Amino acid sequence: MCDPRQDASPVEALAVLEGALDRLNSLDVASLPAAVQAEVLRGLERAESKHTVARARTLAAFTAQDG
Repeated sequence: MCDPRQDASPVEALAVLEGALDRLNSLDVASLPAAVQAEVLRGLERAESKHTVARARTLAAFTAQDG
């Protein structure tokens, strides 16, 4: 069975990421219970860590190819 995360192009993956962030940004977070706000904050921290890794890996590859 194919893993859709492996099959997506980088452009498609970025579109999914932007869509998810747009959805989060459209929420009325003030109306959410504190427990849900806390989970959103934890999720954003996890996403930020993954963003840092993805950016560093891409920057290293870009630099190695004299980009």
